[in-house]
Amino acid sequence: MKKRPQNIPLHFVLMQMGYKPMNMNEREVLRSRWIPLKNEDLNEKIMVAIKFDEKLQEPYYLYYNMNGDEKDRGNIINFCKMRKININHFLAQHSKADFTDLDVEYLKKMQIPKSSKKLKEEFDELNNVDLCNGFLENRQIHQNLIKEYQDQIKTDSYQNVIFPNYVLNEIKAMGINYRFVNLCGFTKRLKTPLFKDSEGNLRKKPLKNIQVGSKGFEILKPKGEIKNFIITESILDSLSLLDLKKLDPHHTLLCSTSGNFDIKKAEKLLKYFVDLKILSHESNIFLAFDNDENGREFYKKVEKYFQELNITPKLYIPFTKDCNDDLRLSKIISNIPTAQSLQDFLEKSLKDYQESKTRRNIILQKIRQIDKYKPLKESFKEQFNNIEKHKAIKKL
Repeated sequence: MKKRPQNIPLHFVLMQMGYKPMNMNEREVLRSRWIPLKNEDLNEKIMVAIKFDEKLQEPYYLYYNMNGDEKDRGNIINFCKMRKININHFLAQHSKADFTDLDVEYLKKMQIPKSSKKLKEEFDELNNVDLCNGFLENRQIHQNLIKEYQDQIKTDSYQNVIFPNYVLNEIKAMGINYRFVNLCGFTKRLKTPLFKDSEGNLRKKPLKNIQVGSKGFEILKPKGEIKNFIITESILDSLSLLDLKKLDPHHTLLCSTSGNFDIKKAEKLLKYFVDLKILSHESNIFLAFDNDENGREFYKKVEKYFQELNITPKLYIPFTKDCNDDLRLSKIISNIPTAQSLQDFLEKSLKDYQESKTRRNIILQKIRQIDKYKPLKESFKEQFNNIEKHKAIKKL
């Protein structure tokens, strides 16, 4: 793709023509948005400014003469006109310039909105989550699951658990498309849901999450080589499946859609991971959306995308409504929840309840917990309720 003249890094071209940076080392040149240059032979000082075109998503370059000629300013075309230089000859210098050291990381930083930078600063200032966090332990997400991601999960003074949200950005530099992921917000999962609004009125539904900034993809990245990739609707479900499948956190990247699903955004992010070889035919890819109509639609769309890449993901359809409830149920029945494993546990519980004189309350509490995650059949409830009990024990 042919570059427009104004998109050619002017300071690199000038340096090939004998101009030298003033009071700047090589690293500073690569990272600065303002580069002062001097040509000793011409006794000329030029200031080059790097700007960013938000619409075209690419950098462009301007200059002005530091010797005092106010007319000598503009882009590379103006530079040539003021010096009566053949533009084609001048641009030929571009082919000789070495742009391989362009600081792409700096270009990325230029592209990140100020609001995102502020959000990242705010997020980084929060404390890392405690390995024995009550909110997570209540959901059976224990320290062995979160230790690998501890520096990426935060808490505030109210012990709310906070997960980062990321968005995929794209920029163009020197005719090349660069893609990168940056923080766009974070989600606070409240330790205690809010049942009333700020005016004291009862909410239709308790408020369980507070979003700061904009929603994106929740991502937790391991420090080791990525061998497993989990995609869910909630990062809590991703952590839950990590346990259910007994995967190694050191090699598992967790990703969630944050409750929203945009197939185009999802495809762009997945393609980014494929291009980085984070996702490949060798990867263990798990799709685990909620067990409802929306979840089934998500399965179809994402599975179709992977099929186009000749990649076959593993589908995990929750036995309950989502992976976290599956995890909580699994801790009660000490098994992966299925229709058979649950039936076996209930039959044993019913027998133990009939025979026990001291453990009845413990068994009852487990059965009630199960009913919370997977509503029990009326036939089982009737069978349980017909067992002779102490009067203080209520029916199911």
